[in-house]
Amino acid sequence: MSRDNISSGRFDPNLGDILQDVKRVDVFLDVVFEFLHRRTDFYRTMEKEDDIMGLPAGVAKKLVMQAYMKYDRLTHGQPEATPKKTEPCPSQTSGDNPPFAEEVVEAGTESGVEEKQAAGPKEPPSSNETKITTGNPKEVRKPKRTLTAADTYNGASHESYCWSQTLSDVDLKVFVPEDLKRGKDLKVEIRNKSIKVLTKTGDTLIDSPLVSEIHGEECMWSLHPGSYVQLTLEKKVGTWWKAVFVGETEIDQKSIDNTLNVHDMDGESKADYDRVLYDMEQKRQGKPTIKEMETQEMLRKAWDAEGSPFAGSEFDPSKVNIST
Repeated sequence: MSRDNISSGRFDPNLGDILQDVKRVDVFLDVVFEFLHRRTDFYRTMEKEDDIMGLPAGVAKKLVMQAYMKYDRLTHGQPEATPKKTEPCPSQTSGDNPPFAEEVVEAGTESGVEEKQAAGPKEPPSSNETKITTGNPKEVRKPKRTLTAADTYNGASHESYCWSQTLSDVDLKVFVPEDLKRGKDLKVEIRNKSIKVLTKTGDTLIDSPLVSEIHGEECMWSLHPGSYVQLTLEKKVGTWWKAVFVGETEIDQKSIDNTLNVHDMDGESKADYDRVLYDMEQKRQGKPTIKEMETQEMLRKAWDAEGSPFAGSEFDPSKVNIST
């Protein structure tokens, strides 16, 4: 079924029942993604082009962001981009930085983007301006911010931003002025080694090198009007970061919850994990484990081999005492 064929409100009774039952939007979303986790291959990553299960790396995350931004635009009265336009998206041009972009962009790599000054008048930086800065000497309205544990999970909160992380990703939220409501009033540059967030009026919200490299071309951002711009950064190497930006106060590494989600495991670790689960289920059903089946197969091949005392007799592994 295509998205064009899904009539508005068709599933309201079903979804309404769920929302009425759980009573909270965050729990409702958890129900949706938990269903995708259990009943679909949405979280499974294709390792080869001919894999029939899963999605290419990064596609699941992009689908979620695309769906969110579609209705974010509708909510705030911004027209939805139509696929009929053949003019290339600014983020796809190879020579220059994109102009002030829409709410979701895929930023280029460090080598593929040439720096330009932001459009519009820009005040010269003050002499005491630092690399990580809010950068604007004039007064801006700062909304009261209420952060949750998820906003700083395995990360920290600072005056102009907060961040959280998993082993593979960093979720960075850069606070914006209360009157900043449109994505086109922002300029976001995500490079492999640095992040820069500017307003159209020339105010610097963030401009700093990262402590470790990321896959800049795989990263995305979205604006939460009047609150923050959220950047999802994909780490180039799966390690725990002590900070996001160079010069930032480091977090205590002992405080990091290093429990590894199965979806963050590499192929070999995931295979070992699946093997353990399979063996546990086999034992529960009174069936042989993978190791026991491998041992029996080796024994079967040797049963009638030349010189075997069991040659010619019916295969019966119980006659042999083998410790597995």
